[in-house]
Amino acid sequence: MCKKETYPVLEISLTRLEHNLRELLKRCSATRIQVAGVVKGFTALPEMVKLYETCGCRYIASSRIEQLARIRNAGIKTPLMLLRVPMLSELEEVIRLADISLQSEREVLRALNETAERIFTGNGTLPGSCLDEDSDHHTETRQFPSGIQSDGTSDLSGSGRQSSGTPDLSRTGGQSSGTSHPSGAGRQSDKTSHLSGSGRQSSSGIPAARRHQVILMADLGDLREGFWDRQELIDTALWVERELPYLALAGIGTNLTCYGSVKATPEKMQELLSLAGEVEAAIGRKLEYVCGGASSSLHMVLESTMPAGINLLRLGESIPLGHFLGCEMDFMYRNVLTLKAEIIEVKDKPSFPIGELTADAFGRVQTYTDRGIRRRALAAIGRADYGDPSDLKPRMKGIEVVGASSDHTILDVETVKDQIHVGNILEFDLTYASMVYLTNTESVRIRFAGEHE
Repeated sequence: MCKKETYPVLEISLTRLEHNLRELLKRCSATRIQVAGVVKGFTALPEMVKLYETCGCRYIASSRIEQLARIRNAGIKTPLMLLRVPMLSELEEVIRLADISLQSEREVLRALNETAERIFTGNGTLPGSCLDEDSDHHTETRQFPSGIQSDGTSDLSGSGRQSSGTPDLSRTGGQSSGTSHPSGAGRQSDKTSHLSGSGRQSSSGIPAARRHQVILMADLGDLREGFWDRQELIDTALWVERELPYLALAGIGTNLTCYGSVKATPEKMQELLSLAGEVEAAIGRKLEYVCGGASSSLHMVLESTMPAGINLLRLGESIPLGHFLGCEMDFMYRNVLTLKAEIIEVKDKPSFPIGELTADAFGRVQTYTDRGIRRRALAAIGRADYGDPSDLKPRMKGIEVVGASSDHTILDVETVKDQIHVGNILEFDLTYASMVYLTNTESVRIRFAGEHE
């Protein structure tokens, strides 16, 4: 007997995701840019993360330590990047799980170096993480800590961490083609960086494999993380290079758009490159990476306006969603993720509430437009599952999302009322925010589409 489908469902096409990955990696590689694939937006679901490894991302990146642990537990070997400046309370896990991290505080860097020394000089390997609360990797269906059921199609079983506990960060040479794991370590230089080269040692005599890599962040005006004072960044880079032997200065980077809405432009990238040049002059060698930001910088790659020398981007939502802030990419799928929700009520009702108005269930005072009697449908999914109802985009033309409570989504279906009935399954496209929520809730089942579509 066939198992009955239950809703709501978040359906994820691995075939389309792989297409998007390969297309973006190919275009970045053509401009000598490597990619850190950011997976936090879909909660680092291993079935999806596996493709980031297969397609050749230089790093797999997340801001959450627990997600890095999940990735390692799934047997994924690609070097991991921690995106958020780490808390002092999590530095041991940073060393155990991340190969490279973004940094902007001297106090954190000092403590990170001390933690790395303690771990790297312990017994020569990295012990298992206390976050390894593992699920059974040998069953077809796994229960993740968030409660999400996964019946994915790819085999993600494996031994977890590398036998040495530290992935080889010594790759040098060419750039990635986007179809295999890149061998390039970063910027081209007539000087050989002491961070690259198998077994190569720093001036302190410590092998590169026993040092944690860091990228120092510069705040170019978006006012999130990063050094605001230019000289402070240069002095900190020199300090890391000379006095923190268990850290390796891999490069500098920046973040734009995320908080202050500052646009990533060629001028901002030139500012970053100028700063990189000052750092290189101070430390006496080339940096491996000048990281030009996130998906908000991708338009410069596609428009051929990215200044030469930017060689690493952290790409997140542009990959699974297929677009970013007006950067339309007709070579990408925009329907990698599909939310499917079931209709539980269809009735003609007034469009303006009847009675004295107050705040809604979330404490917000809403405004309503009186459009008379309209056909309305309720979908069995709500704000507790996806956040803001305006982030749901109905695929059927003529349907409008007018609001939601915790467990219900209210749809105006007046113009298509003859097509909408109780039991219908409606499909929605997502935004970045709704993708984050939907991959974290226990109430939405996650299903991966088959290999052939």
